[in-house]
Amino acid sequence: MTHGHPDHASGAPSLAAAWPDVEFVKMPWIGQDEQFWIEWADVADGDRVAAGNGCVRVIHTPGHAPDHVYFLEENSRTMFCGDLVIEGSSVVIPASHGGSLTAYLRSLDVIRELCPARVLPSHGCEIMDLPALVARYIDHRRCREAEVTEAIDAGPVTLETIVSRVYGDLSQALRIMAADSVLAHLVKLRDEGRVQEESEAWSPVRVLH
Repeated sequence: MTHGHPDHASGAPSLAAAWPDVEFVKMPWIGQDEQFWIEWADVADGDRVAAGNGCVRVIHTPGHAPDHVYFLEENSRTMFCGDLVIEGSSVVIPASHGGSLTAYLRSLDVIRELCPARVLPSHGCEIMDLPALVARYIDHRRCREAEVTEAIDAGPVTLETIVSRVYGDLSQALRIMAADSVLAHLVKLRDEGRVQEESEAWSPVRVLH
């Protein structure tokens, strides 16, 4: 299991019922995957796990989720990257549910340096040019960070105000996701000493110069 989000882990009980001898492995993190009651075997960064006629290496790549990993089949250099990168889309960093933009950017460095032969994500098509995609992801985050800091540079604002200034009008569902994305940037900026939250709800926020 690359990580415990419901769109990845919720099918595990059905698979376990159909194939009771299959071993299910995941990072030892108490999170969303704990709601799916099967027997999980814990793995750690660098472990090798039997898969098919060979094995895959576990690489811990937090950011999208604290327990996120990808699996590398070392003979073919094929990477099963979960939600680390997706062709044609950005990856949500759910800061309110354990996501970390700082960790995610480090994970992008890890995947870029590995230079796999094939990259197979959990969503969408095979990624044909990983270095170019990672570069676009990093540029996107830099641009978004600039938009967030510009939104709060005029003075103290709330998280909701920043979302409105950066994203404009959104449906409620998209607004929730946008707020989590902005929150991820604010946490990163706070940890770098570049912004300050005035309360635990990030209301208001001000830039530190």
